[in-house]
Amino acid sequence: MATAQDALDAVAAVGNRIDFMEAGQTNMTTQLANITQQLATLIGAPPPPPGPGPGVPAPQPSTRRRLDPSTMEKLHGDASTSLLRSWRNRWDDYAALNQLASHPAAEQMAARRMCLDPSMQQVVEIVLGILPTTVTTPDAVLNLIGNYVRGKRNVALDRVAFEKRRQGPAESFDDFYISLSRLADAADLCGACIDSRMATRIMAEIRDSETKKKLLALSPFPTTQAAVNLCRSEESARANEIILSTQTGVSSIQAKQSGRHSSSDANSCSACGRSQHPAGQIFPAIGKMCHICGKPNHFAPKCPTKSCKPRPPGGSGGSRYEYGGGGNKTDGGIAPKTKMARICIGNAKAKHRDHHTPTIAVEILDGNGLSARSFANVTPDPGAEVSVGGLDFLSAIGLSESDLSSSSFDLVMADKSAPLLSIGQRDVRIRYGEQAATITVVICPEIQGVLLSWLDCIALRILHSDYPLPLPRLPASVQTVTKPASRPNDVTSAFLENLNIPLSPSAEQKAEIKAAVANHFSDIFYQSTGLRCMMGPEMIVQLQEDAIPYYLNGARPSPSLIDRR
Repeated sequence: MATAQDALDAVAAVGNRIDFMEAGQTNMTTQLANITQQLATLIGAPPPPPGPGPGVPAPQPSTRRRLDPSTMEKLHGDASTSLLRSWRNRWDDYAALNQLASHPAAEQMAARRMCLDPSMQQVVEIVLGILPTTVTTPDAVLNLIGNYVRGKRNVALDRVAFEKRRQGPAESFDDFYISLSRLADAADLCGACIDSRMATRIMAEIRDSETKKKLLALSPFPTTQAAVNLCRSEESARANEIILSTQTGVSSIQAKQSGRHSSSDANSCSACGRSQHPAGQIFPAIGKMCHICGKPNHFAPKCPTKSCKPRPPGGSGGSRYEYGGGGNKTDGGIAPKTKMARICIGNAKAKHRDHHTPTIAVEILDGNGLSARSFANVTPDPGAEVSVGGLDFLSAIGLSESDLSSSSFDLVMADKSAPLLSIGQRDVRIRYGEQAATITVVICPEIQGVLLSWLDCIALRILHSDYPLPLPRLPASVQTVTKPASRPNDVTSAFLENLNIPLSPSAEQKAEIKAAVANHFSDIFYQSTGLRCMMGPEMIVQLQEDAIPYYLNGARPSPSLIDRR
């Protein structure tokens, strides 16, 4: 009986275990069905048909996603119309990704307030009168903000900016087109004619003259997209052509050529002569004409036909700025080292260590001829045809690139060396010592300081007026160093300022003037006693370098007037 009872207990235990496992499977099936129903609700797909087994309970309502406005850039109170449009586009994307419309109106307005900085929030509450308790929508508030920003700036200013926009010297076409499109959007142009006006501005204000000719030759009048496609393809073609082009001809190897020159030439650009440009950079030579062969997209120092054509006298023509044309050269006549503003001594003996390039300090004068500021890094360059300054000089005189006038030429260059890109020029009144002159300075960002041309050096009396002729030798071997003459407007004539001196003075007026002169120069017109000792600075006598001392054996000759006395 004990054995039979044990068997019955074992069978009962196994049955209970099986029932427990079936209950667990049923519970797991129910949980999986709930999860499937929730996923289907979130992704918007219809739920799968119920399978065999126990019934599926009703689905639980899905929870809303929590809004996180910290990822949204805040709108500032001084935002312009174009910035507001860009911010509004990002706000629409944020609202779509976070399903903002499914949230309560209070949460939508709270998210909108979190995306405004304090200054713009004050504008909304005080200027627009929209309090946090006001019942409205974010789109309605943003529309009112747009009207407020638009009303602060007259649309005529945006239209003038649209008409004056031009492509910059180093600006790519895509950057120019993006800026022009933003200006057109802010100018609120007519929807019917905006396409033709955009195409017209592109044709008129692009930098490259060859592309401009191709646009003008199109018939019928091109659309904006057609003009954009042509300009973009022309710019890409020029850049790719320069990358793929190679120098023609074989250069002979000179006996004294250094090995470092070959590596410098290999790393230079075949179009402008500078070091290799990074990918995507606009080449300065694009659209420029060569002064030797007349072909575009390269400068004269890198002209392929330069080695077989004689160089015209006086350089390659045009307005040039020559700096440091010496040094070792390759067979093509191109200096291997570029951007050399002047020749500097790299290694010298002790007696040559003081031969550094001298610099001077000049005073910048204002419109009234008074000294406004000074600039010390000025180098007289008697071999330069144009005075050139860097951005440091432009900043020192308190100006920016927008204050420059257009230069008479796009490039200045050293003879047989790399060109310098000019961004404009400026007339400046300067004074060196007691001499003042008005000079024209061409601004080139690649240099530092100011290099004075030979004409400006003559105007400031740094060089003599007959330069480059040598100075004539003085016939005498002795020079007397005297005090320089004073300027006309010094204190010696101040005693006459209170006197009325007409063109035809009377006898009384002449006597008054005579008495004033005699009183002021009493040391000279002193007649009470004999002559007194003359007072004044010491006189210095200097001998010239070629003077030869000698002595006299006989009587020294004297002037005839002294002999008569």
